Amino acid sequence: MLSPQDQIWPKQPELLNTELRIFALIRLGITDTQAIATILEYSVNTIYIYKMRIKAKALVSAEVFDRTVMNVKAI
Repeated sequence: MLSPQDQIWPKQPELLNTELRIFALIRLGITDTQAIATILEYSVNTIYIYKMRIKAKALVSAEVFDRTVMNVKAI
């Protein structure tokens, strides 16, 4: 959903970076920004900014991006 230069890959030894953690929580069904902020110990504004930055880089619309995140399957 992102162009190659915008793809997010965690650096070693990280398992997930902040962007991936946010979208992992969304994939788990936690869509409330306040709940995500509380879990990750960030402000609501910070979570909102992370989400908007990623969606702005997406090759698809924000609505399609959200649906696609929810359709990600484990391999």
